[in-house]
Amino acid sequence: MLNHVWDIEDKKLYIDGDSVSLFELDKIAFNIFQFGIDYVIENWDNNEIRNKISEIYNITKNLSSVNSEDVFKTKIENRIDLTNISSFSLYISEDCNLNCKYCWNLGGRFQRNNGRLFSNDLIEYFTDLLKENKNDQISIDFFGGEPLLNFDLIKNLINRNIKINKNKKINYILTTNGTLYSKEVSKFLKESNVDIIFSLDGPEDYHNKYRKYKNNLGSFSDVIKGIDIYNNIYGHKPTIRPTWTFDKKFTLKKIYEWFEKNDFKLIEFEPNFRFFNKFINEKDINEVINQKKDFLNYIFNNIKYNLNNKKKRNVYYTWIKFISRILTKKNIFGCSLFKRDDICIGANGDLFFCLALPYKEYKLGNLKNSEKILNISNYSFIYKNVDQRDKCKFCWAKYICGGGCYGTNYQLSGDPLKPSDKYCLFQKKLFEVDLYFILKMKVEMPVFFQKLKKLDELI
Repeated sequence: MLNHVWDIEDKKLYIDGDSVSLFELDKIAFNIFQFGIDYVIENWDNNEIRNKISEIYNITKNLSSVNSEDVFKTKIENRIDLTNISSFSLYISEDCNLNCKYCWNLGGRFQRNNGRLFSNDLIEYFTDLLKENKNDQISIDFFGGEPLLNFDLIKNLINRNIKINKNKKINYILTTNGTLYSKEVSKFLKESNVDIIFSLDGPEDYHNKYRKYKNNLGSFSDVIKGIDIYNNIYGHKPTIRPTWTFDKKFTLKKIYEWFEKNDFKLIEFEPNFRFFNKFINEKDINEVINQKKDFLNYIFNNIKYNLNNKKKRNVYYTWIKFISRILTKKNIFGCSLFKRDDICIGANGDLFFCLALPYKEYKLGNLKNSEKILNISNYSFIYKNVDQRDKCKFCWAKYICGGGCYGTNYQLSGDPLKPSDKYCLFQKKLFEVDLYFILKMKVEMPVFFQKLKKLDELI
């Protein structure tokens, strides 16, 4: 039986890790779980103790365990045919014009000294492959590095698809640092129905602290210019992806408030666990936890306000989705990548399952000379769910965490299946905060809480 007790604010909480069931405890129940059998034996003559044990038993005896059957195995075997793939992530540029302090893929260069760009001959191979694709709807994600370093090629790819794949519905997404985003770029991307995600970390001083050019100058003003161009041409604010670096001065709540003040609605914070592992000591964890607590309290109050007022405040939708995932108890793998039909293609045409693992030991083939049926032997680790991983199978948080991101695990421990000790400690402390607010929401907003399993009903 996997269980965990902790106290936070004025609450004493218990989670049954097998069923991902959360309870608030009184002092007696908390002591029983915290101190275990020795406490029970020592106090066995106390009727309150015996009655509480009976109460706990009656509540927990019928809790159902998560079914961790490897539900993805058949899916993976079906994915090895390239003509079945419905989503492609293209490293359109494995180079970048910035030199961000926390960059996890070294500007798209990864383990190499020099950058490289996707080439026109690869476009022909790729668009011809799409022509053979069995799916009517396909998603293409332009990634980097900085994709706009290779904007002419992006135009060529989209225009070629219009010519030879006009019968398919192709959805495009481009993630950019915003510094090269011009009117010419924006007009073409808007006409081509490309969704844009901008990397903007928050206030100028904070953004420029981490997101610098190679000459050490900050990039904030150029990113804002790019976003202003987007606003004028697309007619609305873009999706923003800030990187949360656990900075003590610029707390998570302060950053979020800055985005609200500047009327940004769609914000997707990306916690930089690789950066945390390198620069944050364990003694600083409480500071980070307090930041998360303050932030979620702010979001919680916004949700509460929205339930009773016509004028809506901003809600961090990414956290809402995370809560819903916990409540639906489905996270037996650390990555949702393998729920989709996705292939990553490097700038030289190399094929990978995961854009966070574009390393030679995980290469599936090459776009130019690959068979349509891919060799997936290098990805045998994906068949292991958290119940089959030595590091995870006895952890109370395994069905919340799912074992972590494969790419993060690889960079921190050298093994996609093994999160680092510091990462595990940090994640579990963050989960304690999340679970506290889930229980708080259940008590104070019961109707909204019930809707969390159906995201389309949320405010």
